[in-house]
Amino acid sequence: MALDLENDTAFSVAIDGLPKVVELITTVPEEKRALAFAAAQQSYLQTALALGYEERDAQQWASMVMSMLEITALAAERVTKPSLFQDEPSAMPLPEVGSPETAAVDASQTPDQVDTPDPFTAD
Repeated sequence: MALDLENDTAFSVAIDGLPKVVELITTVPEEKRALAFAAAQQSYLQTALALGYEERDAQQWASMVMSMLEITALAAERVTKPSLFQDEPSAMPLPEVGSPETAAVDASQTPDQVDTPDPFTAD
């Protein structure tokens, strides 16, 4: 059977189920998650072979599902983990509007017209 992911219902169902798979994998201790991902990949490969795909196409089918699984896992991790900088002030504070640093900038000027000191030359 030729690989046609756009019209493959099983592929769509697999993609739709990825958030649940990610949820289950996150319950696995972190030191064993690589094993859980490998088991998922093997399962997706077996599914593609059972659907009648030839070995090469089955590998590609499983790889596509795993790529989407990894993206889903990263997105879920990003949403659930607090930002490292959530409660920290910016390392480089922005100047206040109307401060001496911003007073010399005319809103009609383009960036190349703004007179800024060259940081690489001595004053």
